[in-house]
Amino acid sequence: MTKNSNLPYPVGAIANYMLDRGAKERIPITHLKLQKLVYMAYGWATLIYDEPLFASTIEAWSLGPVVPDLWHEFKVYGEKPIGRGRAFEFDWETSTDSIIPSVPATDTQTHLVLAITWALYGPEKAWKLVDLTHDDNTPWKQTPRNEQIRYELIRDHFREKFIPALENAKELNIPT
Repeated sequence: MTKNSNLPYPVGAIANYMLDRGAKERIPITHLKLQKLVYMAYGWATLIYDEPLFASTIEAWSLGPVVPDLWHEFKVYGEKPIGRGRAFEFDWETSTDSIIPSVPATDTQTHLVLAITWALYGPEKAWKLVDLTHDDNTPWKQTPRNEQIRYELIRDHFREKFIPALENAKELNIPT
């Protein structure tokens, strides 16, 4: 496995990538769908690079894996599409929420993971993604509710379930 020296990113950078792709392709993204897309991207990064994509924790909530940091940022949207909303970071120099985290275009390794995630799951409805995370033997099923899902559980699950898909990734013709 190749290492990616740019990891981990702020979880907001990953969320913003998904929100930008959704906006570009006119695919609405709700908070629930965003949580699942970010989780899937995290899983693919563990599979491809054996490293966490972001440092924020992932917990087993009733509707599947949730990144609490992201939940707090986007909970105001409820079940509505997020639209133009983006994740922000606090800028200590100006004392404002003015930094919109992103993955630099020069980080082609991370963009590949995000593009794979989007190609596989971006067009799907949120509830289909919930169902995927609720399958038997998923990390969510193996973790007590409201507790952190361990990195090793996610990594091992993605290795077991998705290595065949990774082998076919070249056939997806994924734009980055």
